[in-house]
Amino acid sequence: MYVCIPTEQKNFQKLSSVINLDYIERWLHDTRISWPIVIAVCVSALILGFIFFYMIEWMGMCLVVVSVVATISCFGLLGYYSFQEYRQTKSGEVFQFAERTFSNKKAILFWVTFGSWALAIICLLIWCCYWTKIKVSIGIMQVASKFINSIKRILILPIGLFVTFIIFLIFWITSVL
Repeated sequence: MYVCIPTEQKNFQKLSSVINLDYIERWLHDTRISWPIVIAVCVSALILGFIFFYMIEWMGMCLVVVSVVATISCFGLLGYYSFQEYRQTKSGEVFQFAERTFSNKKAILFWVTFGSWALAIICLLIWCCYWTKIKVSIGIMQVASKFINSIKRILILPIGLFVTFIIFLIFWITSVL
């Protein structure tokens, strides 16, 4: 039987000085423990995917509009909040963030305000300029979701490939060990 890891003590020590084998062993042990969680996450992702396809089929335009409005609103509100902080901040005030100290809080808040409002305006302009293409894309997504919802067997292909890959990995790990 051939082994991928050297069995001689001298070569094993050389390998373990280059590769942290304890880390790999802990990772494999964690995988053995967490496999039910991984399967539960895969199943829930599949269910949420179907829900998302139904939502796209029936509310595609609404989802896009809500997403774009939420994005623009978040940038606008971040700009408004940082502008309010900017107005209340004194010049030369120190700002600490993530164990770093910045010397001028007012300048940082000015650029955060400017950047947030600029991104909101850019998103709005992009949305306005590409509105007809966005509508076509939404139509394509709705047709694709109708197709996937009507032919659910199409999802068997990636699941089958995933199961085949897992079987191959189990075979490979057991043959190595």
